[in-house]
Amino acid sequence: MTAADCHSEQSCNLSRFQELHSLEFVLGHPCAKWLHYIPPILSLLGPQRMESVGIGFKFRRRDLIDCTNDCLGSVEESGAWAQVDDMLQEQRFSTAVTTCCLDDVSTGTPDGQILLGLWDELVRRKMPRTHRRGTLWTSPV
Repeated sequence: MTAADCHSEQSCNLSRFQELHSLEFVLGHPCAKWLHYIPPILSLLGPQRMESVGIGFKFRRRDLIDCTNDCLGSVEESGAWAQVDDMLQEQRFSTAVTTCCLDDVSTGTPDGQILLGLWDELVRRKMPRTHRRGTLWTSPV
């Protein structure tokens, strides 16, 4: 399913997938364009317990710096994160590991380590309840 499919609520209704236990969103640039799709999709999941929810941001390596800066700004400004954090408190997500990560960022460089530190602080601040529950990861698990 693509983001274009999500313009129709029926296309995003995943409740018919009763065996769905893991869901991963991989978003590209620009982040702000895609973030607002996540809460409606989560709200249309069925009652089954989820084991994992992933939100990853993947950028072309040549655009990594610009895209990452855009992504940090989009996360800072988007209200979608508070909505996702609220939804993840529902019983069906109570034990789900939630991963919010930046793909293709090298941890082997000082700049990469600084960037991932900023990302970690920002996501934990935007999703405090999921963080307190101990199920939030900001790097791939």
